[in-house]
Amino acid sequence: IEINSSSFLNDPTLRGYWRFENNGNDSSSNGYNLTPVNTPIYATGKFGSGADLEDSSSQYFVISDASCPGLEISGSQTWLCWVTQETITSYQVVMAKTRADGTVVHSIITSADVNQFAYFSLTGLTTNTQVGGGVGFIGRKHFIAGVYDSSANKLKIFVDGNKVGEVTASGSATDTNGDFAVGRNGSAS
Repeated sequence: IEINSSSFLNDPTLRGYWRFENNGNDSSSNGYNLTPVNTPIYATGKFGSGADLEDSSSQYFVISDASCPGLEISGSQTWLCWVTQETITSYQVVMAKTRADGTVVHSIITSADVNQFAYFSLTGLTTNTQVGGGVGFIGRKHFIAGVYDSSANKLKIFVDGNKVGEVTASGSATDTNGDFAVGRNGSAS
């Protein structure tokens, strides 16, 4: 999906949309522009450019908590991203919003476990705070969607349009007071 050429771009519930067309600017109407750290480079993405973030160089994009009040989300929410992993040697944070102490996050991550799962995690839920699924992330572009439906108490993850994980999640997703980042765990390292 290319949100830039769809009706989603004008959806009032869209909180942020980062295309990484040679910058970290937010294409939504909210203006939550991300600051690049350690000079990320840009490469061919699924649509136009994309950010090529190197873990060994600690490259990422970030916006401070105070600068993005609309990203303090509780309740139902959907997180979407295109990801191509060159290697996965440990858990890799695709995008995250953390509390200031960096200990609790809303995030999409990939892992280096045997199945190379993608995970979607939300704080505030009392059971099943994360859901995972999918395989084979190395070297291929994948569209990952993490969905929390608070009315159905369901936490789901989709890879390339296919639901690869779903759990019943009790409790309530809470907002997080911390930075939002792409390629880093928000306020944490």
